Amino acid sequence: MMLMLLMAVVGISMTSCLSDADNNNKNVLSPAEKSAMITEMAGEYSGHIYFINDSARVDSILTYAGVTTDSLFTIHNFPYEALIPGVQQESMREVLSHAGQAIFQEAIRFYISNVDQKGLYTFWALPLTEDQLAKKINYDGTEHEIKVKFSGTVLNANLYTQVYYPCGEFYKNEIIVYVLLDSIVVDKETWSVNRVLFFHGKK
Repeated sequence: MMLMLLMAVVGISMTSCLSDADNNNKNVLSPAEKSAMITEMAGEYSGHIYFINDSARVDSILTYAGVTTDSLFTIHNFPYEALIPGVQQESMREVLSHAGQAIFQEAIRFYISNVDQKGLYTFWALPLTEDQLAKKINYDGTEHEIKVKFSGTVLNANLYTQVYYPCGEFYKNEIIVYVLLDSIVVDKETWSVNRVLFFHGKK
């Protein structure tokens, strides 16, 4: 299921998960149901960051994540290495390859339930802060600065409404959460990437 989801996301680039119109859907959870959902989701997950590599194949890096009862999703060791594919400028790739890891967090919001499959939850998970992957590193005797711009919300011209990114799902102690990237900046040089990564893990 997770691989099919990745292929769907890659195939349509940045097509919407859900729109504001869905907020009035009968599947929206009550406060009690939201509390039960986040309690069920809370815990530590072992898994991988998945991405499309330079050979247009699915690649992955081992990592760990967690969900807290205050609706916070955290990738404990986000690998900058996963940002390299899609960046063609060699100097930027070199800096990213030596940047190591970071803590990345998203706030889980707007809980939705699937009435056809009990226990399957979908949700929005928006980056907690815009600068959390910003980092200064010393590489090859020079200080370099990395910044990452996320695709948090976009305007869907067809629906005339705001569409939220990214989204995620939880089912039977497995979680998948997307991280959508707009661009990467290294030493004030910007590279537009417009691509998606996702974490898939199990408790």
